[in-house]
Amino acid sequence: MVVPDMLAFGRLAAPDTTGQQALITVLAAVPACAALRLLRTEPVAGFCALWLHAVACGLISLVTMLDYMPVFTVLAGLFSVVVAHPLRTALAALAVSAVPMGLTIWGDLVHVATERRLSALVGLVTFFLSLYLEVFLLGRWIRASETEAERTRNRLAEAQRAITDERVRVARELHDIVAHSVTVMVLQAAGARRVLHTDPDRAALALGDIENQGRNAMGELRRMLTLLRTAEHPAASSADCGLAGLDRLFEGVRRTGVSVTSEERGNRPWLPESLDLTVYRVAQEGLTNVTKHAGPGTHAVVRLIWDCSLLRVEIDDDGAGTPSTQPGELSTGHGIAGLRERVEVFGGSLSTAPSGGGHRLSVTLPIPGTAPYSPTLEGTDP
Repeated sequence: MVVPDMLAFGRLAAPDTTGQQALITVLAAVPACAALRLLRTEPVAGFCALWLHAVACGLISLVTMLDYMPVFTVLAGLFSVVVAHPLRTALAALAVSAVPMGLTIWGDLVHVATERRLSALVGLVTFFLSLYLEVFLLGRWIRASETEAERTRNRLAEAQRAITDERVRVARELHDIVAHSVTVMVLQAAGARRVLHTDPDRAALALGDIENQGRNAMGELRRMLTLLRTAEHPAASSADCGLAGLDRLFEGVRRTGVSVTSEERGNRPWLPESLDLTVYRVAQEGLTNVTKHAGPGTHAVVRLIWDCSLLRVEIDDDGAGTPSTQPGELSTGHGIAGLRERVEVFGGSLSTAPSGGGHRLSVTLPIPGTAPYSPTLEGTDP
């Protein structure tokens, strides 16, 4: 920018330019080099420095032999401000650019014969005004393009985050499905092995239940993985995973030797599908823990207590069963932790504590469309 300025709007390349004039022009252009570097980090400050430099050179040229009127450097500063700043700042920079532009026109008119100055003035004003406006409009177009590109990147990033969140949600669903089904299958297999020779019919019934649990789990996995592969629709819960599927869940647990009863108090309102699924997962995880830690012979009670704006889900067991000899093998280690996270998403709370000779899992969930609820977490994970 500096060299073209000295050649086009100075006398550096003029045939009659002396060495002293060329040296003065070069020295006068040096500050513009530093100001141009400033444009990279501080466009407004760089533009102000270039503006002051151009005005100073213009005024000095009118009264001395300098004859150097910077134009390209001012245009570079204007362009940087227009690209980097909003319209108000860009218009202000364009307006103040009229000062060095006017000095340049004035300096050119000095060398024009008096009778030709009017036509020269019209031509110079048209040329420089068009030049400055073109730079301004080009800068605005580039800024608009960059802004739209940034919006597109943000939309893509948001879509990618949504896909990632959905994949995490599906992974949790897969964990719940597999953890419960495998736990029931392992316990039923152990029971079938114990009675294989003494009670073949009972062993055959247990094996049939294991087969059904495996088929159901595979069906759930196929549905989830299909949704995960296509990513065309949000992952949906199975028709059996919700309040409507609790009876089937209880029946499956009973086949492991755990007695399950249910109690429901209050009037059941309508629940969103996600909250309906969460209630199911609470019951599923609670009963899975009962089968793992308390074992066959245990009596478990699942309570749904509807209280105006809240739903309390309680799973109690009496601890009277025969625990598995290796309960850790039946757990992925993330059941209660994952369940607590799921509950907190809905603004609820989860607590676990001893209850009589057994254990209690208690979850409180606010019901949408009612008064807000401030959760208080109690107890610790088992």
